[in-house]
Amino acid sequence: SGVLFGGGRPLNSPAGEYRRDTTPLLHVLNGAERYYRVIVSGNTADSSHAVQIVGARFVSDNPKGLITDSFSQSGYTSASVLAEHPGFGQALAAGGYTCAWLMYGVNDEFYETTPATFKSQNLALINFIRNATGDPNLPIVLETSTMSYFSTQAGRTYAGELYEIAQADPHVMFVNSRRVAQERFGWGVGSEWMYLSDGVHYTNAGGEAIARSSVETVIDYLVSAPVPCPADVDGNLAVNIYDLLAVVGAWGGKGRPSDINGDG
Repeated sequence: SGVLFGGGRPLNSPAGEYRRDTTPLLHVLNGAERYYRVIVSGNTADSSHAVQIVGARFVSDNPKGLITDSFSQSGYTSASVLAEHPGFGQALAAGGYTCAWLMYGVNDEFYETTPATFKSQNLALINFIRNATGDPNLPIVLETSTMSYFSTQAGRTYAGELYEIAQADPHVMFVNSRRVAQERFGWGVGSEWMYLSDGVHYTNAGGEAIARSSVETVIDYLVSAPVPCPADVDGNLAVNIYDLLAVVGAWGGKGRPSDINGDG
């Protein structure tokens, strides 16, 4: 029960359903206003029909904007979402997400998850998310966990499992933040105390280090990634005689990469 932003937009729906609605444009801030303060709530006194607000997202007209929602939870392993929230797909579908970023490993190490199981559980979660959003090619970012006091030999191989997933799926990006954090900030064996308050949870320095390692790595890649060129048949980032020889060698055949104009 209730309305959205007092504008006569009903939130009534059968129990167990997820709904998404979009408000009209918020007014432009004037000189005396520094930020928006928005309250989202139901207006019914009947708790049996009360609406549970899962979350609110702000959408900008700026095409370079980025909006993130965090569904992180302390203690979760790569199997926790599917095991404990099998109906979560409806919430994902209502959110209208265009990318998912997954980072597991610390708790998997604690519970002695084998590398093979860790890989299969991440694959299952990726499939679950893509099925829920209705996008079989939904971009996924897989990130390793950081070094902790309790890191195990098996856990150190998790990065390889995530890398294999990314190698097999062109819509998956892999970020080895454990390696990046060590190379950029010296976060490794013997220096954990600088970045972890209790051997697992981040200090302020740890939070900044992992955030910078993750985001800057992805941004650097996106900025520097070459734009695909159909004429670069052999994929060496140059168009030259070798590309011409590849086309001639495939003369009469079908399909790319030698079929540059894609006419079959």
